[in-house]
Amino acid sequence: MVDSRQITLQRRLQVREKNSDFRICFLFVCAISSPGYPNNYPSPSRCTWLLEAPVGHTIILTFTYFEMEEHSQCTWDSVTVFNGASPGSPVIGQYCGHNSPGTIQSGSNKLVVLFLDDHTVSRGGFTATWSMDSSGIKKYISLSTFCRHFTY
Repeated sequence: MVDSRQITLQRRLQVREKNSDFRICFLFVCAISSPGYPNNYPSPSRCTWLLEAPVGHTIILTFTYFEMEEHSQCTWDSVTVFNGASPGSPVIGQYCGHNSPGTIQSGSNKLVVLFLDDHTVSRGGFTATWSMDSSGIKKYISLSTFCRHFTY
């Protein structure tokens, strides 16, 4: 189920002519954010997003705002990014505090983003955009296939 408050889709269509042959390219950009963003996230919170691109493509996740509770080992409030389709996939990184993870590129066509908050301190949370370049894909990619949001 797509939550329009948490996922935004923008599509740009670019048509080029090359040797009398037309090529169609799409650039999809989606956004995810912590609950309540831009206000403080509610406590406790647990959200999981599955970001999925077609096979053969990678995902670029860029955090544009990041403010979580600070802890040296991120044991209180955190965002964890997994390279794969489940929270059991290899961990790319676990992030907290005020240092934005910046831009992360997946090693596969799927990323899981897990947001956890304990029940004590709330901050501004995060917002991030994610995209994939689907140049060369010959089949239609629907919004429900590309932008998915799951909450556990």
